[in-house]
Amino acid sequence: MTPKLLVSLALLALALAVVGVAAADKFKGTPGPDVIIGTGGADLISSLAGADTIDGEGGNDRIDAGPGPDRVLGGNGDDLVRGEEGQDELSGQGGNDVLRGGPGDDMISGGDGNDAIWVGSGQDVEFGGEGNDRLHALANDNQVDTLDCGPGHDVAVINRNEPRDVAAGNCEVVRRIVPTPQQAADDDK
Repeated sequence: MTPKLLVSLALLALALAVVGVAAADKFKGTPGPDVIIGTGGADLISSLAGADTIDGEGGNDRIDAGPGPDRVLGGNGDDLVRGEEGQDELSGQGGNDVLRGGPGDDMISGGDGNDAIWVGSGQDVEFGGEGNDRLHALANDNQVDTLDCGPGHDVAVINRNEPRDVAAGNCEVVRRIVPTPQQAADDDK
């Protein structure tokens, strides 16, 4: 090996080590499929289009998954996770998380903690997990949404105009409301 190649390899290893040990960082994906792994700190992760896999790791992360069928793990911490168009799988894991699905057939799990979950248009499934959770299905989409609250004192808020939406028997409070146009539209954001 030439000295120049050795120096290049050493710098590459150093750069990877710095990214791996940062306390908090900003990550931005590409238009293609990405694998993004955060740090133990409060990360800001933004992916673009593509089938992305994102793991926020620890810390209070903000994760914006772009269009495409994404798989997102918030990790431990109080995370804000947003899906966009596509068939997303979002999981808050530990912490008091806020998870928002977008248009598409999403599967969203809050995990441990007191979580708030919203789904957009599409045939969605929400799992609250352990804790006192609030699950919302307010989109006017004529699709079947399933809300499974899990252990804890949980509240399910469902669009009254969507009679096929189902809240499991483990939801302690089920509210069927007529959402304002803004509330129904916000479910897709």
